Amino acid sequence: MAAGRWIYIRIMIITSVLMAGVLTGCQGKEPDNLEPLLDIADVSGITRTEAIITASIQKQGPGNLTFLSLYYGEPGDVPAELKLPDLDAEIHTIHLRELKAGTTYECYIAGGYRYGIADVARSAVYYNTQ
Repeated sequence: MAAGRWIYIRIMIITSVLMAGVLTGCQGKEPDNLEPLLDIADVSGITRTEAIITASIQKQGPGNLTFLSLYYGEPGDVPAELKLPDLDAEIHTIHLRELKAGTTYECYIAGGYRYGIADVARSAVYYNTQ
């Protein structure tokens, strides 16, 4: 019985030490991989073959975006990707040209950090060329 009690005490001590380490290790650290807040703020200048997309990007942590792209195309089709070069800008204005007249398009913006697809945030909008 003494051996069983000794094992129980050791388990309790180890658990206490681990919990103390976890709790103190997590305090005061801000995650650097929170998903950015992405939004298609406006679709304007819609003509038969063009549209102007305004997108806003708000980072939520100290990390730097490693990818940011606008995707657009007809719903159900594989969208075209337009990589946005300025990863630090909060507002992006994208002028889409050579669109198909009289077509409904879907566009969304995706961006995130070094972990790839796990950190993608999306904001979608539909618009129709005239």
